Amino acid sequence: MILDISDKIREVIWTTNIENDNLENLLYYIQYSTEKLFEHSSIKYTSSIPEDILELNVETQSRRNIYLIIKELAHNAIKHSGATEVNLEINIADGSLVIVLKDDGVGFNSSTLERAGMGLENIRLRVINLKGTFTIENYKGTVAILRIPLDEISLNLSKIKSKLWRLFTFDVYKVKS
Repeated sequence: MILDISDKIREVIWTTNIENDNLENLLYYIQYSTEKLFEHSSIKYTSSIPEDILELNVETQSRRNIYLIIKELAHNAIKHSGATEVNLEINIADGSLVIVLKDDGVGFNSSTLERAGMGLENIRLRVINLKGTFTIENYKGTVAILRIPLDEISLNLSKIKSKLWRLFTFDVYKVKS
């Protein structure tokens, strides 16, 4: 229990620390943390990420959302899939971050997907927030595919200026009132 609390504290610190706001740290942390999740299961876990990772600053909230989506998918695979193997593949393709989590488990009944629990609903809301797409395929197990446009998660200068302008504008109006 103490280790679990320690892991949760470490996770909160990592997801809120702006020093981790880059794609490389995000991908390595996802790889590391999902590996830790599967350590205590009987499921064989493998993962792959690109060797050359694009230098890209990622917004803190986007980074947190992506991490929590993958964590939920991994938990679902452990709890519900009955799988013996799970594979996480992360790639950059066509200007998007593409994350695929595959298992060789029992699959799912597509009619129950609509009334699935809060985990899938949280994933759906996070994907909407990221302006991405999320699909689940039922083929020799389950294949979950997350696709997020890089320009939606990147922390570029124009986004920073826009946020600063909104803060400045708010402060000016607040002072005048």
